[in-house]
Amino acid sequence: SGLKVGDIITSYNIVGDAVKVAGDTVTLDCKLVMVNKADPLTTTDITNGAMTQVTANGNFDVAVNPDDTTVATDKQYLLEILGTTGVGDSINVTGAEVTISRRI
Repeated sequence: SGLKVGDIITSYNIVGDAVKVAGDTVTLDCKLVMVNKADPLTTTDITNGAMTQVTANGNFDVAVNPDDTTVATDKQYLLEILGTTGVGDSINVTGAEVTISRRI
């Protein structure tokens, strides 16, 4: 289980629900990021790894097809999620699905 060196990250989906009061603004952004294990830690955005911003009320299921990224030694990969809401609004991310190709 988990990512292994040599795996290729091919896509991901973010699933959830946004609830906004009329007139308020809700935004949800997500991008695939590589963490370089160094001192200090640094991050690199994966090319084409950002999703289309969610701004609408209701359920969302956003698919992203970043450039294929091969998992490397001493690197970690994460989905960096940033949401903003008004006082009476909410964003619930209920799942993240990452698709990989694994060499056997």
